[in-house]
Amino acid sequence: MDIFREYTSLNYRENRYLIHKKSGAILLLNGSAAMFVDLHAEKLSKSQICNKVSSAMGIDPARIETDLKSFIQTLQGQSSYTFETDQLNGSKSPEWTPMTLDLTGGYQTFYSVGGLEFNIVCSSSAVSQFCEAQFAPLSIRQLLQDTAVDIKVIESYEGWAIECDGSLIDLVPEESSVVGRLRGLMLERIGGQYRYSIGIHAAAVLTADSLALLFSAPSGYGKSTLSTYLSLNGNASLGDDSLVVDLITQMVIPFPASAKLAPGSIDALGLGGDGSFDRLRRIDGDFESSEGPVKLFAPSDQSQTLTVPRLAKALIFPKYDSAGRTEIRALDVADVFSRLMISGVCWNQDPSTGLAEAYINFVAGMSAYELNYSSSVQARDLLLELDLL
Repeated sequence: MDIFREYTSLNYRENRYLIHKKSGAILLLNGSAAMFVDLHAEKLSKSQICNKVSSAMGIDPARIETDLKSFIQTLQGQSSYTFETDQLNGSKSPEWTPMTLDLTGGYQTFYSVGGLEFNIVCSSSAVSQFCEAQFAPLSIRQLLQDTAVDIKVIESYEGWAIECDGSLIDLVPEESSVVGRLRGLMLERIGGQYRYSIGIHAAAVLTADSLALLFSAPSGYGKSTLSTYLSLNGNASLGDDSLVVDLITQMVIPFPASAKLAPGSIDALGLGGDGSFDRLRRIDGDFESSEGPVKLFAPSDQSQTLTVPRLAKALIFPKYDSAGRTEIRALDVADVFSRLMISGVCWNQDPSTGLAEAYINFVAGMSAYELNYSSSVQARDLLLELDLL
């Protein structure tokens, strides 16, 4: 099964849309945010969806409401819809063959994107990095075209995995709640050996004193971009997207699917929040991108073992700042609780009194900071200045 052919794209009234062929879910791509709208969703009205999309994108609600309503009504008026061209490209493409989209079925997946809740259908990191906020629909195709390494889709863990030159990049479960399944699997296979553990939507790097610095944020906020920059400049990656934390010892245990991102594998860097889907923003002099939507990298330090638990040093909540500011401030305990819940936390069992107390103690005892950054270079300098790296 070729997961890269599960979507088709088109333009409609100056907006970009990505259509999931199997379910009929619509992904609206515009500005600095992207979100799925399920054709069969009942949890949110169209006006609620439009208001949330408008707020996230900074676009006039009336424009979004008119556009999105018209587009959904166009599809809802039919039991099927045939796409014959990749309209985002403006021409027929060999990667997108004619197909008919069945609009009578569909998933009912409840998910959070950038802290906003929607009924959506989504794939995991290698695909959702462009689905959620960071890539244009052509990114994965471009990745396949531009790299000479061997990339293929393999069956793995009841879902799908992307394998690159023999290294597993990411799990891509084929249906339902991706984050729920991914982190549930992570906790089952890794967190089960710890009495009280949680899964955190976060990236982490090794500090100079061999501790773990965690970056937790919703998708599209720039945590992967920043942690990747740090890993390319001396701080080895402990993993991206999903990490297990033992609440008793405060040890960070990397998720194997993320850990295997290291030696020899590749990944694609996202845009963060600058609102452009046409190019990658510059993160430093060596990685200034061309007009292509993806950029490949190899970890600079291939000697680190990324499966060894590390003590958590601090928790950073990063967010890319398009206004050009780079600043950091300490957070109080209440802020940390709320931000972790927005970023995404998964429990390995039904919360018990002991687990709840362990979680409270972990959050209360953890140094935590809000980091707004416009430059990965400046962010790194600031973290070094505060002795966090």
